[in-house]
Amino acid sequence: MTPILDIDDLSVELSHPAGIARVLDGVSLHIGRGEILGLVGPSGAGKSTLALAILKLLPGAACCPHGRIRLQGMAIDTLGEAEMRQLRGRRAALVAQDANAALDPLQRIDRQLKETITSHRRMPGGEAQARAAAALAAAGVDEAERILRSYPHQLSGGMRQRVALALAVCTEPALLVADEPVSNLDIASRALILARLAQLARRDGLAILLITHDLSVVAEVADRIAVLDRGRIVETGETRSLLAQPRHPTTRALCDGVAGRPQRPRPCGGAAAADDAAGDGDDDPRSLAPVRRWLANGGTARTAEPLVVVTGASKTFQQAAAWPVLRRRPVVAVRDVSLSIGRGEILGIVGESGSGKSTLGRLIAGLEAADGGRIVVDGRSISPRALRRQRQGESWPIQMVFQDPAASLNPRLTAGEAIAEMIAHAAADRGYSDDLTPALLACVGLPAAAAGKRPDAFSGGEKQRIVLARALAARPRLLVCDEPTSALDVVNQARILDLLGRLSAGLGLTVLFISHDLTAIRRLCRRVGVMRAGRLCEVAAAAELFATPRHPYTRELVNALRATDRVLATTMTMAAADDDRTPARRSALGLNTVVEPEGQRR
Repeated sequence: MTPILDIDDLSVELSHPAGIARVLDGVSLHIGRGEILGLVGPSGAGKSTLALAILKLLPGAACCPHGRIRLQGMAIDTLGEAEMRQLRGRRAALVAQDANAALDPLQRIDRQLKETITSHRRMPGGEAQARAAAALAAAGVDEAERILRSYPHQLSGGMRQRVALALAVCTEPALLVADEPVSNLDIASRALILARLAQLARRDGLAILLITHDLSVVAEVADRIAVLDRGRIVETGETRSLLAQPRHPTTRALCDGVAGRPQRPRPCGGAAAADDAAGDGDDDPRSLAPVRRWLANGGTARTAEPLVVVTGASKTFQQAAAWPVLRRRPVVAVRDVSLSIGRGEILGIVGESGSGKSTLGRLIAGLEAADGGRIVVDGRSISPRALRRQRQGESWPIQMVFQDPAASLNPRLTAGEAIAEMIAHAAADRGYSDDLTPALLACVGLPAAAAGKRPDAFSGGEKQRIVLARALAARPRLLVCDEPTSALDVVNQARILDLLGRLSAGLGLTVLFISHDLTAIRRLCRRVGVMRAGRLCEVAAAAELFATPRHPYTRELVNALRATDRVLATTMTMAAADDDRTPARRSALGLNTVVEPEGQRR
């Protein structure tokens, strides 16, 4: 049977001022009808480049010196742009990692979906509207009618990702290239989307290339797995076999990152915490000393009082109406939330997409003004007047770490310049002139040489470390981290989470950690708050919450996490039980193949 997608010896080269870089090197893979192939690999392996190459969406600086791509037997690598426009969406569709890039910020969701549907299938407007609503429902959107009337900026990141998935499947393509389709979703929504992808493959015969950095995602639904590292396929195999006995070092590192999910959370203060921080191999206590003095210089004395006290905070946004003559519709993002965060504590906030957790973080950070209630951070009231004082140059005790580190960094400034700029601003009223940039870089595990490089020279995990160093340069008492690890592979996720734990323990830093990922929350936080529909459902110690959740929604999230852990454990156990074949027999069956470099050509 002819495979839906057949890639043979594909290479991609990227031209830049320093020369030509080979991003993909001799990639070969195939996907049959109704099959899900999981493509996994660390950040920077070339996974997204392969997704763009399949649909000929590579930038102008990229070229394919050799290789063939066939879709349903048709060689598409030789097609022109006009022919590819007809093919994209109708026969092959892409769910991009960045949903913002797939959505037009100037058009409502209903218009974008109907335009996509009618460009490939002739049908009346009413039927197209109904199909658009059905596509959203299939992508896990509950309030389809409200979302259809919304603009992209009015949706949460996870909701935008679901809309992007609906855009891809609404034309019923033969091939779906899904590039990190669930990385921005909470665990319950992730399970729903993965179940929907599996249904599309099994029932409708959709061939799916599922690209992810998380092996637990492909373990749930993928038939086979291909591991990509530095542009080359280094190992392929049937899912259970590969997870049971990963042979390549990259595969083993990815498996270890997933298999070690329930890990001990880092201490959040006290002598034990300091010992733990000092004893960790990544941080020399001497490198923390200058940063600790810097933070103490701008901070207040430690007391038993909480650093953050939120009392009855609420926030309502006004959603634009479908027609100018209609009234604007209020959307309540945060409803009467009260909580406190102790000094040196890491508090986790978890919830589904659109639950209001990011809005709560922005209220505490002072990026949004609350409509009601009171927020006090380190004795300062977070109000519009306080925000105006901050803009006039007064130091601010809060720093925000966002999900996308690339969007937080000026591409024209080196890492050292970005950090030094923040140091100068924080020290302007104190006459502090020492160069702390090397100490801050060492504090987050980067060499001093990193100061002279611009953001495009770093990986995603390294960029997030630079953002953390720049945030520490502002002498904060509180870090508000909004999904800081969701776009990273499991190896870099673990590094960033451990880094946050060490910074909190070694520097007495208070962290509000916002995430939809219960695995990250379980690994890092001692106390957890659960949000849904703008309300704080439950706040409890992490051990208590994961063992005996009280609120029904919390039980739903924890049960989904347990189900995911069971699927992964069962898959590995069953594969290990089946793995009594000899290496020669396993190779003959094609269960697990390691592709060795040819003559070390890289």
